[in-house]
Amino acid sequence: MTREPAWNELLLQSEQLIRQQDQGLPLRIERDIRQVEQFSQRLRAKSIRPGGSDYLQDADRLLAQEGLDPALLRRTMQSYELKPRPEDLLAPEAAHSVGHYVERVGQALTVAGLQTSLRGTSLAFDSYMDERMEARWQQEREALFEWTAPYSLPALPLVGPGARGSAAERTPLGSVASGGAARLRGRAAQYAEVARRLNRARAAGEEFPLAAELGAACQAEPGGTERRTSMARVWKVLGSLLPAAQGVPVTAPSRRADALVQAARRCLEEEFEAHMQLTIRNHRSKAALGASPSKLALINAYLRVSLGSREQLDFDEPGGMDTTWHRIYTALRAGLTAEAQQARARHRGRRCWRVVNPDSRVAATSRTLAGSRSTASAFPAALKEWVEGGRRPLTGATGSSITSEAERLLRDRGLRARGGSSFGHRLACYALLSGHAPAADVLGQISPPVLPTIEDFLWLRLGLVVVGGSSQSLGSGSQQGEVYGLRDLQQYLQQYPSSHYSHAGREPLQYVLVLVLTQQWTEAAAYLAQDPAARDLRVDAVYFCVALTQVGLLRDGAEDATLAEGAVLAGRLVHRYAREFLPVDAELALEHYMLAADAMGGSLEVRGRLLRELLVESRAFGLLLGSGGGGTGTGALAAFFPDAAARGAAEEAVELYMFCGRFAAALDADFRHLSLLAAGLE
Repeated sequence: MTREPAWNELLLQSEQLIRQQDQGLPLRIERDIRQVEQFSQRLRAKSIRPGGSDYLQDADRLLAQEGLDPALLRRTMQSYELKPRPEDLLAPEAAHSVGHYVERVGQALTVAGLQTSLRGTSLAFDSYMDERMEARWQQEREALFEWTAPYSLPALPLVGPGARGSAAERTPLGSVASGGAARLRGRAAQYAEVARRLNRARAAGEEFPLAAELGAACQAEPGGTERRTSMARVWKVLGSLLPAAQGVPVTAPSRRADALVQAARRCLEEEFEAHMQLTIRNHRSKAALGASPSKLALINAYLRVSLGSREQLDFDEPGGMDTTWHRIYTALRAGLTAEAQQARARHRGRRCWRVVNPDSRVAATSRTLAGSRSTASAFPAALKEWVEGGRRPLTGATGSSITSEAERLLRDRGLRARGGSSFGHRLACYALLSGHAPAADVLGQISPPVLPTIEDFLWLRLGLVVVGGSSQSLGSGSQQGEVYGLRDLQQYLQQYPSSHYSHAGREPLQYVLVLVLTQQWTEAAAYLAQDPAARDLRVDAVYFCVALTQVGLLRDGAEDATLAEGAVLAGRLVHRYAREFLPVDAELALEHYMLAADAMGGSLEVRGRLLRELLVESRAFGLLLGSGGGGTGTGALAAFFPDAAARGAAEEAVELYMFCGRFAAALDADFRHLSLLAAGLE
């Protein structure tokens, strides 16, 4: 029988191994690990081939002829473990020199180090990916819970029937027409009452100051915190802006945006005047206001406190620190335009600052006086024209003159150094009258700051806005034909994250005010409804959307895609909140379903779809439709549709009654419709 050479070599090596083991010599294999692995793979491949058992029987027979036990040899080989020594692996006899041997040792160490590093890198990468996936999963889970259940938070104002209540309390409202109502706490209860009054006023065709009522409800909450007071401020600002939007039709978006800009400026001016009065009350002795102060005296008293200078001021002592531009800017900031004109008229012809060392700065002073005298008489006339023109940036020859002066102030660095704190206020006045955006940019770099708060910044920027215009880039030169638009201001504010305005999430409503004052309605609604920093303001987000949709600031079908997107968000948010009342209070759910219908467009189709959903989910047919016939009008729906004509098409009413099993009421409604048609034919 033919034997393969591999088997012969294997048998020979097996005999040598057994002989060495019997003699007590250390086992030595003249093959490297790779060769042994190759031979083992070949033998394994042959053993699994068809007919491999024949080779095995032949090998067993051959070993038996040699006096060896095949089973013992097989067990020994299976339990045998190769433990090569370093010299076996490195094969020093194959090395030609000591250098060659050292090189091979270095290569082996390098390979071992790379393998160890690769294993460590793989483990570190796997661990890092696991951590990132876990963190990402946590974020996505929180975002999912935040979006799907925004009202299931610990501070949820809506409290369903308690487990320890009576059986009537645990029964859904739809199953008993005279069941209890949802128990609300905090400002949510006050908001719900405002929603009821709003629906009644709309059904009666009466005006309803929604934002003012919501602000009063927020302030009336017992135990309110500082944040809720800030929410009251949001409602106050909306109360100032929404009437301006109501007075302009929806079909004139530019006029409406301009009216909102002016309303936002007036709101900021009123807040600043209140801040001035509060500052004077807190520093009565230093302010020295007097018993019957005028508005100009109020400005002087505020400057005594705010400037904080040990030097006497010019309106208290002749030759004191010049405060002309301080008074003009403060008057404009508070909306006191008449007082600003008085302050400039009293200082006409005087220099706008004092030179500390006239002998050393004669040339500079002469140039400064020449430039300032050329515009000293122009500024009062420009200020008067600015006031008479609706406090909008000047155009024409007057606007060019004021813009040129603003650019001259920007170029004159020496003037900035000598002007002191009055330079910033003077530059702000010229920037406001001319609408010069670069001058407003420089004001943020002046110390002491002229615009210390975000409200000051927004007031000045809103004063530069020309609705319908847009500069090529924010901060570009105020050349002919370039204006600063509302979109420019919005893009500038969007460069920074929300945490920049909300103090890292500690004051989320501060960011909401920024968005409201700059007419970013969709962004404000989305922030209140979705941002984690506003987690405890979800109920406020619902009524915020209601207030915007009532005046058409968020409306379906708007030309602006952002406003249309905001209308979808508002409708979905109010609808979701209305569904929270379905198991506990169908009447309160109806109030909010009507608000959701208005947010979704208010069409008959939308109202019918929402009413069907309300009836199916609540099952409160008697409460909503009444217990009598179709014309009794005793149901809760009668308050929203007082007359038959306003209740929609007859087919819709019949379908609702048929769905509820009220066949008699459906027949009665059908007869009424037929009678009206017959009367019309006659």
